[in-house]
Amino acid sequence: MRTKITIYVTDQELVGLKHEAARRRLSISRYAKERLLPQDFEPSAEGRHAQPSPAAEKRLVEAVRGAVAGGNRSVLDQLSTVIVMLDQFALSALMHLAEIPEAQRERARAAAERRHSEWQGRVTELLRELRAEASGEEQVVVANGASA
Repeated sequence: MRTKITIYVTDQELVGLKHEAARRRLSISRYAKERLLPQDFEPSAEGRHAQPSPAAEKRLVEAVRGAVAGGNRSVLDQLSTVIVMLDQFALSALMHLAEIPEAQRERARAAAERRHSEWQGRVTELLRELRAEASGEEQVVVANGASA
């Protein structure tokens, strides 16, 4: 037995339904039914709820996997760019900086460690400020594991 279902739509929605049904060469009723009950869904054992078929689940999993992989690819591309930039920076620094004489190495090491620590502190502050602006969080864990 077939049961009639009535829905209410605005004039604009009706125009859209008619347009899509005509474009697909279907009646409005058939088009609405296909939109409400896609072929990928089967009635459950109780007959009350539609359950996704294995084919629909597989397509959904593949779509989610593709979206995640696409997002990761973007991050990996950006990370690769940063790695190349850092490598070029290190090569340029090593080419342009003179070697430190043995007598001055201890003092140079202490100065370098102090400057490096100051630089890390400034980066931590910048990360805290940027992330607080973006998300309202106050505590941030930076890549090296230190809390910002």
